[in-house]
Amino acid sequence: MANATQFVQDGVRIDYTASSADVGYLEIVPGTNKIFVAAEPIAKGSTGAVYAEGVFELPAKAEAFTFGQTVYFDKTNGYVTTTSTSNVVAGYVVAAKAESATSALVKINA
Repeated sequence: MANATQFVQDGVRIDYTASSADVGYLEIVPGTNKIFVAAEPIAKGSTGAVYAEGVFELPAKAEAFTFGQTVYFDKTNGYVTTTSTSNVVAGYVVAAKAESATSALVKINA
């Protein structure tokens, strides 16, 4: 009996087709329930790699974050925040962030 299961990708980087616009290197790509980060520039209509997991320095809202806190990506403003309403989960904070800091270290959800 043949096994229908086959290895496709390791899951750290996955294929993504940029359907609506060009995607820049390290640009945040919001998905339905999580975010991804572009591993390379991806032209509109082309397929390229995005990171599905890892720790990234992401733009952040001017608010304090604590170690291990869940943060969300605000697509409208282009930053991570503690506000969950209308935002997609970005991941969790791996180093505390002062309110005045403009970026945060975030482990994006796998």
